[in-house]
Amino acid sequence: MLARAASEAPVGRWLRCELGELCLADASVDLVISSCSINHVPDKAAVYREIYRVLRPGGRFVVADIVAEEELPEAVRADPAAWAACYGGAVPEPRYLAAIEGAGFQAPQTVRRSTPYQRGGVLLRSITIRGRRPGAEER
Repeated sequence: MLARAASEAPVGRWLRCELGELCLADASVDLVISSCSINHVPDKAAVYREIYRVLRPGGRFVVADIVAEEELPEAVRADPAAWAACYGGAVPEPRYLAAIEGAGFQAPQTVRRSTPYQRGGVLLRSITIRGRRPGAEER
């Protein structure tokens, strides 16, 4: 997937590393994008703290992900097939947004929110969120 993305969008730098521990220097990135990757990480707050850490002041992120309409039952959270299908790690949208704000991002914007759909017996929705790290003058 990484090779395909790099060939389709050759501008920029493409890296493969753990989302909860990005292999980038502090304040070294202008833009972070993710499409349904954060959903695979149990600790979403750690991911957003890392995104905040690597973004330059004024840097931004755009993330598409899946959220649950309510807490997932343990049977779904423990199901490897649900994780492989991108919804085993879904959390309710308010908790997802709290992870973003807790990392230091101010007023992230939900730019797209799908209607709820059912998968594996749970209600989910796809969301796209954007935000930016405050500039030095905004802190």
